[in-house]
Amino acid sequence: MPESTSRLPWKRLFAEFLVIVLGVLMALAADAWWDRVARAEDERTSLAALRADAAEVLGPIESAIAEEESRLHALQSLLGVPDPSAQLIDSVDAWIRVGLWQVASHEFDFDAYDDLVNAGQLELVTDSEVRTLLSAIQRRMGRFARDQAEASSAQVSYVDPALLTGFDLVRIIPSDGVPPTNPSREHQALVRTKPIRNLLVAKSGFTRGSLTRLQGLQARFETLVATIDEAGGD
Repeated sequence: MPESTSRLPWKRLFAEFLVIVLGVLMALAADAWWDRVARAEDERTSLAALRADAAEVLGPIESAIAEEESRLHALQSLLGVPDPSAQLIDSVDAWIRVGLWQVASHEFDFDAYDDLVNAGQLELVTDSEVRTLLSAIQRRMGRFARDQAEASSAQVSYVDPALLTGFDLVRIIPSDGVPPTNPSREHQALVRTKPIRNLLVAKSGFTRGSLTRLQGLQARFETLVATIDEAGGD
């Protein structure tokens, strides 16, 4: 039989195979590049939402700090150690109302963080400093909520009963909502008694602790806003 002289076109087959492989690799590279672009955009969107929410919550925190500072000033005034830098409240009854009767009730929502956690998308935030701050803020907010609950419980079980039995609350909390303008001599004498002074000291401790925690929370949120701005998430 005559010897076959036909050959497989190896060079052409190799070239076609190489084209196919390069095409697949290019497609995979394009997909990976697009995925990185999409994730980067998602991260920018998430950081922008976190930044906006953090900046928004700073307003209520600042208001809460001002409220606690006013309460602490009232308590210190009743104890005879007013803060000269604070605005003077010129009524003993008003001090009692603000310092002893009122109880702190502050709640702050960080919805952008909760949304990321609930959607399982917290990993979109890749900046390690931002993630560390977010964890610190959540821990502080949790502790603050527990402390607020304990302070409210102490108010109900310890402070309120003393107020109900020791003070003429009609003068402190008038029915028309208008606070008295003249100090009560009876109340002025009463706040000098040892049981009430102990009450004032205890409430001062609650208030000072709340103020310290609020200031710490404020500092964390301010740092978060600044860090996101540096990361380009604004």
